Amino acid sequence: MKPVARRAVTGALVALLALALPLLPLLPAPGPHRAGIGSGAAAAAEPWKPPALVRTIGGTGRASLFPWGLAWNPVSQRWIVGDYFNYQVRTFDADWRSTGVLPQPSAASGDPESVLASVAVDPRTGETYVGKPKPDTLAHYAADGTRLPDVVVDPTSGSQTYTAWVTVDDEGYVWVLDSHLWNTDADPSRLIRLAPGGGAQVSSWDLSFPGQKPGQFYGIDVGSDGRVYLADAVNRRVQVLSPDGTLIRSIGTSGEADVPGALSGDLRSVVVDDEAGRLYVVDAVQDQVEVFDLDGRPLLQIGGHGTEPGRLVAPRQLAFGPEGDLWVSEYGNYRIQAFDPLTGASRGVEPTPLPERPGGQLGQPRDVGVDPATGEVWVADSWNQRFCRYAADGTWTGCWGGRGNTPPYGVKYPRGIAVDAARDRVWVSNNAGGTIFVYDDEAGFLFQVGEEGNRRNNEPGMLEKPFGMAFGSGYAYVADPGSTYENSSAQVKVLAADTGAQVATIARNARTVAVDEATGLVYVADTGTNQQKIYVYGPTGGPALRSFGGRGTAAGKFTGLWGVTVSDGVVYATDEAQSRVQAFTTGGAFLGRWGSVGSGPLQLRNPAGITHDAAGLLYVADSSNDRVVVLDPGRARPAYLFSRPTLTLTSPATGSVTPGPVVVEGLAGDDRSLASVEVSVRDRATGLWWDPTTATWATAQTWGLAPWSGSPTSARWRWVFPGAETDHDYHLEARARDADGTVSAPVRSTEVSVREPDPVVPSTTVTPPGTTLLPGTVALSGDAGDDRGVAAVRWAVQHVRSGRWWTGSAWAVDPTWSTATLAAPGATSTGWSATWTPPAAERYVVVARAVDTGGGEDPVGASASFVVDLAEPDRTGAETRVTSPTAGQVLPPGDVVLAGRATDLSGVGWVDVALQDRATGLWWDAATGAWGPFTWNDGASTPAARFASPTTWSWTWPALAPGAYRMGARARDGGGRADATPAWVDVSVG
Repeated sequence: MKPVARRAVTGALVALLALALPLLPLLPAPGPHRAGIGSGAAAAAEPWKPPALVRTIGGTGRASLFPWGLAWNPVSQRWIVGDYFNYQVRTFDADWRSTGVLPQPSAASGDPESVLASVAVDPRTGETYVGKPKPDTLAHYAADGTRLPDVVVDPTSGSQTYTAWVTVDDEGYVWVLDSHLWNTDADPSRLIRLAPGGGAQVSSWDLSFPGQKPGQFYGIDVGSDGRVYLADAVNRRVQVLSPDGTLIRSIGTSGEADVPGALSGDLRSVVVDDEAGRLYVVDAVQDQVEVFDLDGRPLLQIGGHGTEPGRLVAPRQLAFGPEGDLWVSEYGNYRIQAFDPLTGASRGVEPTPLPERPGGQLGQPRDVGVDPATGEVWVADSWNQRFCRYAADGTWTGCWGGRGNTPPYGVKYPRGIAVDAARDRVWVSNNAGGTIFVYDDEAGFLFQVGEEGNRRNNEPGMLEKPFGMAFGSGYAYVADPGSTYENSSAQVKVLAADTGAQVATIARNARTVAVDEATGLVYVADTGTNQQKIYVYGPTGGPALRSFGGRGTAAGKFTGLWGVTVSDGVVYATDEAQSRVQAFTTGGAFLGRWGSVGSGPLQLRNPAGITHDAAGLLYVADSSNDRVVVLDPGRARPAYLFSRPTLTLTSPATGSVTPGPVVVEGLAGDDRSLASVEVSVRDRATGLWWDPTTATWATAQTWGLAPWSGSPTSARWRWVFPGAETDHDYHLEARARDADGTVSAPVRSTEVSVREPDPVVPSTTVTPPGTTLLPGTVALSGDAGDDRGVAAVRWAVQHVRSGRWWTGSAWAVDPTWSTATLAAPGATSTGWSATWTPPAAERYVVVARAVDTGGGEDPVGASASFVVDLAEPDRTGAETRVTSPTAGQVLPPGDVVLAGRATDLSGVGWVDVALQDRATGLWWDAATGAWGPFTWNDGASTPAARFASPTTWSWTWPALAPGAYRMGARARDGGGRADATPAWVDVSVG
């Protein structure tokens, strides 16, 4: 709990520009806006108006690899990886360098064709098969990557199918599992065998075994002897079948992670090594690989939950690599890891750098909640398997979660989030886990609702697939549309907000629910195919009081109803399929709508959850744009006024080298309203541009949305590029867009290179330029070496007496580095040279540091000292001149600046100043702040370029009263010798 008092939200945020898109004609509102719009209210004094854009929160931040399917192709000598949520089939060479993607065209709607599951390769021909459960076909590729016609596994089947898991035996027969959550005794899972090349169906078996529950099968392999091994997630064992489908034995037992051979469910892959006599099974609940001999005796456990090497999160498919390593695709760690198949020791993770989830960026946010007291914004970041918090100004303050379903932060597709303001709590729905985790307002775990092992939501307190939530009347309302599992049905659960205990249910197929704070009535967005309506209920359900909406594309109709919220007497509902938001009175009268497909100001892509804050601002989870859009329905639409937003790119500096990730950041602003900051990346070798929506490279330039925080007129922004690869060079561009859609100009750009970290640092030597040198140019030189090659040598010069560093024109606290000339750039050993002209006769140190081709720098460097002296000793003090004010000048009362120049053969170290009141004959003592006998104020002015010559200097006499004054100055050289003839000037103030 926060230890400080919660503050009230006072007023809306800064007024910004409204929608610049064409709108349909709007109906007059039946009641005044902001005064409560009811079903029987009179005609409004003003028509309903579309909301103005306030800001956006978050930005493009999906991991660039969601590895699921995995196989080594011995013909093409490439790894084939199914990238689940980027909808791509990726290829890598044996060293895990990316070699591109296989063709994965979009469906007619423009959306990706399907999520991608397991991968199988015909070892004879190199043909590749990829499970596409939506629709239920297999993608089919030749060994060279050419896409062949899809394989339709069972064109005559009339039942629901899900063909995600596939393998190919030594003779080229294709084995497919048709299995998923809905299979029962009456409709069991099936095993299907197709002719080589994905030909006609050869045989099919119903997978029902005596004395066992209806199984769900998520892994398959075929041994060289023709035996079939099936991973059965329900019965928690591997079923071993003869080539004719007869059950031979079951391997494994039900149990916990620390019990050898015990399986806990969610078995995701199985692979057999006939030669070694071993069987490997993925247990995704335990984040382990269980190893058995072929008689079923447990031998070894590999992994265990964690992110460090040797640990696993959400492992999926297993595959043996060309060197015999066992490779595991880690869907939850966004990586692929190699293990010694005999010992279980980790042998490394790939690819490099790892495609981590960028902090503060989002991947398919499905819901949003706002703390009405603090303005903090909570987001369900579904594809990144976490939930995130932002301050009211968009500053990212934390993310929690990773793939799993174990408190405190093991979440599984969180698709709902809501703030219980009365109790300072945050509820997060783990959609694929059938649970809800409840946290305090600092993300501290409190308790859980539901159980993953019991997904039967017709039982009190149990959930199947919880989505959005809302609070009111002491209740928590949870939309649970799942009806896949036995003894489950689509419903809204009414729970006690204090404990999560079930109170009642509402029989509706909804993804979200809202509560009207003014009346306590509950608004349920029924997303059923034949519904697409909003139903209104009392606080504990009962008969529906009214409904509105309906299926269609006309005004007030929906084809993809998702989110709903009620604010100031207006009901707002999102249509994911139409990428728009519609507004109604609480009585159901249509007011207006806005939105279109895109990422510009007030455009949307698949909007989902929607909510509002205490000031009436709307927050929309703009799912496919990976952001939250904040809108103000209480603002008048401002007139269009052209002005360009501004943007600066502060890092990385051009020519930077990094091991990854690539972080791009800067500042942006607009005179009225910043809408977005956009970043684009081009691979300098190929000329292709990064497409953040599919995590692939394309010929057309595309832009990712960067998170920004602060005021919409003055913001900071930061974007992490998730697709960076080692040994690649990138061109980065950034631009800003305001609420009118106007783009900043010119586009800002920089260049960066990604190189693998180098454990060996470069070495540097400096050749002493001499013991004592005469004034003039000094030759600096030395040697540098590195195992990968020397890219540069940087050098700087320090003044020994002061400890300050030469900038090129003055001395400063921090070093200014210059670049030397290399005799053999890029060589593992090279000489270097540079020249420097000392500003005065003094003692100096030159420091040099070598930089290797990967950007690594010698952390210590090398140095050599030297003295620049005069041919004859310097026995005279510095020369001083006053340039301002001039003799006889009349100055206004107030601060008076005395300034001038000084020179000396060995450099100017200090300037002393003096001031006399000519009327009294007294002199000013700056140390005591009083007038008295003659005194120099020693060292009052520090030269602009200390220990250099010539140099300027200045001193300010504060608040001089009217009168006649004499001002003087004398410079002292580096040895402390003072000017024997100080400079004087008489002036008047009045």
